[in-house]
Amino acid sequence: MNEKQLQLCSFEQSKRLKQLGFDYPCFEFYYEDGELGHHFDGNCDAYFPDNFNKEDTGCYLGDLEIFSAPPVALALKWFRDEKNIYSWIETHFYAGNKIKYRGFIGVGINEMTNIFDTYESAESVLLDELLEILENNNN
Repeated sequence: MNEKQLQLCSFEQSKRLKQLGFDYPCFEFYYEDGELGHHFDGNCDAYFPDNFNKEDTGCYLGDLEIFSAPPVALALKWFRDEKNIYSWIETHFYAGNKIKYRGFIGVGINEMTNIFDTYESAESVLLDELLEILENNNN
């Protein structure tokens, strides 16, 4: 992965986001088999990013189901903006000034007990925790 690019949601995270109503514009998407597709790969209108979770995406993929593949940071923003669930990643220093990361959720200040070596790992697990909270609240 290019370190200057934002980490995309996994296929499973993207499917769960679609079920919960994620509707922000994205450049990437997953085909129903989990293969990553790009807005500029010739299957879609290359000029405007779209929300691939809607039926009127401008994509011509026949009967294939597709799922928006947002960056994890955008999915976390959607939770803040649309679901009013706040979360953040904190940096911690350990022996030898080694940097580690931990996530927090602002609903009762839930703290992830795991410590992660990378910001991106903490962010992805934080998204999984948020998805679980929203899925449990919708049932």
